[in-house]
Amino acid sequence: MASFLSIVVLALFAYVVPPEPAEVLEIRQQYNLVKSMIEGSGDIEVYRTEVNVNPDDLTYPAVGHYMETITFFWKLNHETGEKVLLMVTSHSEHAAWSTYTEILYDTSGKPLFSYFSQPGYDGDLEEIRHWYSGGEVIYSTCAVSFDGETEFVEPLVDSFMRDPDDLRNVFILL
Repeated sequence: MASFLSIVVLALFAYVVPPEPAEVLEIRQQYNLVKSMIEGSGDIEVYRTEVNVNPDDLTYPAVGHYMETITFFWKLNHETGEKVLLMVTSHSEHAAWSTYTEILYDTSGKPLFSYFSQPGYDGDLEEIRHWYSGGEVIYSTCAVSFDGETEFVEPLVDSFMRDPDDLRNVFILL
C-alpha cells in the first residue's frame, strides 16, 4: 500500500510536457531546411560570419578561461541587396563550463526556434528549447539527461542563454 501511495504522490508532482502547438512542426521543417542549406544542399548560397571572443585565451578577471565563437549564417536578398539572417550558433567556454546555443530566424529577423545546452556539475546535460511565433515563445521544453536517462522538467530561464534579439542586433552591426 505504501508503494502505491508513493507512486500516486510522485505522479502528482511529475512534470507533464504540454502538447505541441501546430506551428512547431512547421518550425522543425524550416530548421531542417536551413540546416541543409548551411551544409551546402540546395541552390541558395549561405554566407558565414564568425566572431571570436578572446581567441588568444587570455585570462579574464574573476572568470579565468573564457572564449566564445558566435557564427552568423545568412543569405543575400538579391532583390533588395539586404542581408537575411538565417541562424546563429554560439559556443562559449568560461572557467570549466561550456554552453552551446542555436537560434533560427524567420525572414523578418524574428526568432523561430532557440536551443541551449549546458553540462551540469554532476555530469548531467540540460537542454532548453523554445519555439516562437511573431517573436513570442509559444512552446518550451527543458530536458535533463543523466546516465542515458532523459527527464523533461519545467522549462527554466537560464542566465547563460543567449537572447535572440541581442544576437540579431550584433548581426545588424556587422
